[in-house]
Amino acid sequence: MANIPEFKPNFKYSNVGLVVGTLCYAKELQKKTGETYGHEFLINAKGHGSINVRVPSLPKSNYALQNFPVAEKPRVRVGLATLSQFFANTGKIYTSVTSFVEMQEAVKLDGSEMPDSIKGRLGGEVFNIKVEQDGHITCHLVAYETDKNGNRTTLKNGKPVDPRVIQLHIVDPAIIEEFKAKVKNGSNIEVGYSYVNKDDVSYDEYGLPVGSGNHVDRVEVGRLIVHSAPQQQQNMGGFGNFQQPQQQQPQQQFVDPFASTGTVVENDPFANNGNNFFGVNDYPF
Repeated sequence: MANIPEFKPNFKYSNVGLVVGTLCYAKELQKKTGETYGHEFLINAKGHGSINVRVPSLPKSNYALQNFPVAEKPRVRVGLATLSQFFANTGKIYTSVTSFVEMQEAVKLDGSEMPDSIKGRLGGEVFNIKVEQDGHITCHLVAYETDKNGNRTTLKNGKPVDPRVIQLHIVDPAIIEEFKAKVKNGSNIEVGYSYVNKDDVSYDEYGLPVGSGNHVDRVEVGRLIVHSAPQQQQNMGGFGNFQQPQQQQPQQQFVDPFASTGTVVENDPFANNGNNFFGVNDYPF
């Protein structure tokens, strides 16, 4: 993916979500020096599947370990979760989230249990729109990280934080039609997403399997808001201007969430932001 759209000050960018499910596993995140700087947790959400949750803050991750022992398989929630995708050269996409807030019990204010969930909202610029053979739509969305004033977030060395590129899947027939009618490459959109990482199989009342049996691992769009459309159609694929998808995948400096040992990226974009990464008013849950 050679051309990632540049940052546009008048665009709305967002990347915030909530993970609710059963805590299944934890491992240390370590710097190249061997120093532990946080933990990565595996959370399974019924109906969604599993996702890796990175907490690159040792006080926050230790709080989680102390209050929610993994051996007890507790139900937990992690808010203000930033979605990331690592695009491997093989074409495999690894999806994870990062959070700097304390892990909490999966209960509402009234004491009732929260349903399992891996959901949130993403806002940014659309590119590489493609209609798949099954009629579903895939596209990429670039979400730049911004502060409360809409300026790009910077690292300690003053350089801007690299944007997140997320592949979206539009599978709902109604949203597919809305997307075709309103969205072009270069549009500024915001979506409500749901992450799914499970086998496409269920069982009927006779115990017989129903579904394709294929493994589904994708970020699905459940709601679409179009903030603006481009003045001119960009030459980046999409409706009215189809192109063959490029083989090269986005090269982003993210940690492989499934590696045996976690390593920190040079100039960790979260090191200078901590809990101030999102404002309180941005929390949608």
